[in-house]
Formats: sequence, C-alpha cells, structure tokens
Amino acid sequence: QSSARRAELDEQRRLCRSVTAPTVAPPEFDAPTHAASAPMCAEGINLEPEVNEAEKAELEAARRRRLRSLRTVPANFLEGSSYNGFKTIPEMHAFECSEGSMAPYSLPAEALTFVPASQDVITVFRNGDRERKIHNNVPLSKTETDQLAAMRREAKSRGLSFYPSVTAMATRFLSRARMDPCKAVKFMKDTQDWREQYFKNGPVTDEQIRQDMQHGIVYFTGRDSALRPTIVVRAARIPQQWYKDRCIDRFIRILIFCMEYFLRYMTVPGKVENLSVIVDLQGLGLPQVPLGPLGEVYKVMSHHYIGRVFKFYICNMSTTLGAIAGMAKSFLTDRQKQKLHILDDVRELRKEFALHQLEEDLGGTRPAVTQYLPFSLNPGPYTAGYEGEPDFTVEPEVRPYSVVQAPLEFGVSRA
Repeated sequence: QSSARRAELDEQRRLCRSVTAPTVAPPEFDAPTHAASAPMCAEGINLEPEVNEAEKAELEAARRRRLRSLRTVPANFLEGSSYNGFKTIPEMHAFECSEGSMAPYSLPAEALTFVPASQDVITVFRNGDRERKIHNNVPLSKTETDQLAAMRREAKSRGLSFYPSVTAMATRFLSRARMDPCKAVKFMKDTQDWREQYFKNGPVTDEQIRQDMQHGIVYFTGRDSALRPTIVVRAARIPQQWYKDRCIDRFIRILIFCMEYFLRYMTVPGKVENLSVIVDLQGLGLPQVPLGPLGEVYKVMSHHYIGRVFKFYICNMSTTLGAIAGMAKSFLTDRQKQKLHILDDVRELRKEFALHQLEEDLGGTRPAVTQYLPFSLNPGPYTAGYEGEPDFTVEPEVRPYSVVQAPLEFGVSRA
C-alpha cells in the first residue's frame, strides 16, 4: 500500500512538472502581464534546466527580494486600467507574512491535479436552487455571463473602480445576490469600502498576530477529502480580558490573517477555492456562548470573503443549545442548511476527513495542536475515513511561493 501511494504521488509530481496555469487574461480586458500569471508551480517544483552556481546564486537573490516585502501586488499594478471588465485602482497593501511563518504543506502537490466533483462545483438543492462554489478557470453558464456583463455596465454607469482582487470575486457577489446585477455591484462596493477602511493603516502581518495566535482560538488544522483547507474556531479560548477590554478586534484580526493567507497560499483556481470551518463550543453553555465574536465570524466570512465557506460544522454543543439550534435550523433556506451542519457526534466529521487531518477531540487521530503559527499541517492522504498515518515521506515540494502575491484568481472565467 505504501509503495502504491508513493507511485501515485510520483505521478502527481510528474504531472505538476508538465502542467502550468493559464498565462494570459481574457483578451478583451487588455490586462498587462504580471508575475501573477507565472506558472502555478514555479517555486514549488523545479521546472528550470540545470544552471551553474552563479545563476543559482542570482535566482536565490531574486527569490529573497520577492519574499522581502510580500505585498499583495505592486502599488502601480493595473492602475488606470480595467480587469475582468471593471475599472481598477491599485491594490491596497493588505497582507505580509515572513518566510518563517509559512507552513509546509500549505499547498500540497495533490491540489494541483485535483478534479472537484460536479456537486462541489455547482451545488443543486432540492428546491431547484443552484449555487456555484468554483468560480475561476471553469466555464460559466450563459445566464452567468449575461448577468456578469450587466454588472460591468452597472459599475461603469456609476463610475465605480475596484481593487483587482475584488473584481475577481464578481461572480461570487452575483451568486450572493441571486443573479441580481445591481445588488451584486452593491455587494462589491461594500467589500471594496470595507477593505479600504480595514487596511488603511497598513497590512495585517504575522508579527501583529503572533502573540494572539498562541491562544489557539483560530487556526488551520488540515484539509477535507476535497482538499478544502479547514479552519478551527475554539470559542472557549477567547480570553475573558478581551471581553473586558472590548478588544475583540484582536480576534477578528486573527481571522482576517487566516483568510488572507488562505487566498494566497492554499487555493488553486478551478480546483480548490473554498474552505470549511469547524466551530467548537466545548464547555460553553447558553450564557457563555460568545455570540458577538461568532456573529463577527459569520459577518466577515459571508460579506467580505464571500462564497469562500463551503460548510460550517458546529460541534460539542450543550443539550440546551442543541435543542434551540435544532429549532432555529428549521427556518433556514436550503442554501443555509447546506452550509450549516450541527453535529451530534464529532465522529461524523470522518465522513469528510482523513482521521489524521483532525485532532482527537474532533473525531480524528492527531494529537491536540499546540503550534498555531506557522500552521501545523499534515500531508495526505486526504481520503475521507482514512485511518492511517500521514505520509511524511512526501516532500512539501509545492510550498508557499512569493510570485503569487496577488490573489490567485485574477481573471473571471468565461463560457
């Protein structure tokens, strides 16, 4: 079995060496060439011919220069031009992460060759409603392309300009607005305003959140069977002093750091674009549930990182809280029910995860995580219900790389 596993991974690495990401934006948008259009696995896998020592030293110096700032995009990127059919302004400096805070296995080789199931691309509900989950590098329907064109006309008529990263979310806003282009543009504007306000004093950085991360309130634990990264939220670990000092913004800053890290280093457009969230309420009765912070989690995720959460798993609820939640769930729409899973037993997570991707108190086999930055991530296999050990013989060849400082998904796909 181990030999077969190694053979499978060797084949995946061979494919990674021969497959690269699209290198051009849709032609009618006239987007300038940029480092973000470089091959996806440029830094993670050796695609270069043999070079001498001097050339190696020059390449290493160039790599370190790129890592030095880790800005979202250069300040003049796409200034005064349009992208995805929307007028753009320079991307704000929103995120910094030093090389020492980048986790091995942030982007495993399997993610580059993964093919999502049809229901993971577009979810169809019992009432006939549909929701797109994968938005980039895949064909859009005629309805989606028509409404996307209407969004562009609406934004142009209102004289609106957006960050390139916000334009890449256009179809996500359209899905949230139930295909209403005017409402979708409003959501776009809301996110644009939020990013301008939140990051106006500078980026969120690993140094800012390093001490707060040690509480283990929010962190990545692994990936599910569809290779979606998974965030764990341990509500009981929020220090009581934070409530007294009214500094829950520290909790939100950790969450935003995790989301910005996810966008840059854990996604593959057209293959892995979503994440799951496990909310642990262990030890919290109804009076102790931090409704304010949990409400902020929902607000940030659903309004400004729109269309990113595939599922919320709520576990370890008290009996009273579970009864109330059960009644409340009856009032949710099919879309909301699909995303919200209230677990009676944490072992239900084994239907979606390999056991070594989950901590023991979440139904898995890995010991409790004690290192939260860099994130403590295990390699595959990622097969649901897999009971074996993680395969640490696999080198983390595809690692965080600095050429993709813009969100990976610049370029909304067209039919």
